[in-house]
Amino acid sequence: MVLKSAALANTVYEDIGLRWITDLDLLLPAERLDGALETPSRIGYRDPYPEAAPGLKAMLSLHVHLQREDEGHYI
Repeated sequence: MVLKSAALANTVYEDIGLRWITDLDLLLPAERLDGALETPSRIGYRDPYPEAAPGLKAMLSLHVHLQREDEGHYI
C-alpha cells in the first residue's frame, strides 16, 4: 500500500510536478519486510544508523530508514 505523499501526488495536486517527493512510505506485513528490502539493498541503499544490539530496532520500531550515500537518496 502506498501512503502519504506518493498517493497524494495524483489526487490532491493539480500537477504531479508540484509535489516534491524525497521519500517513499509503504505499508506491508512484517513477514514480507526482508523480501521488500532486497531490491533497495541491491542498488546501494543501507540503514545509516547502526544497531546498538541485534534485533533492538525491530523491538522498538516498525520503521525502516534506508539511505544511499552516493547521491543522498532516502527511502
